[in-house]
Amino acid sequence: MTTSRGTAQALVEIDDRLQPGHAALPNGFGLDLPTEDGGTERTGVALNTLTDRAWRDPIAGTPWHKHVPARIEPLPA
Repeated sequence: MTTSRGTAQALVEIDDRLQPGHAALPNGFGLDLPTEDGGTERTGVALNTLTDRAWRDPIAGTPWHKHVPARIEPLPA
């Protein structure tokens, strides 16, 4: 997924419940999952890093995540 501010890789599902032109990203950034070597791996997409200032509330600075234009491209198999 690419926005005007950056790019992120994420697993997404295509679902009949979504309206055409909409995408749902994994919920939240910072989900820690155990790795095989006993460590942890943080998964998810840091949406604030992908949200340009033009797509934030001008007073609070909070992103309007549900209304950020993005380009979604499949990764090579």
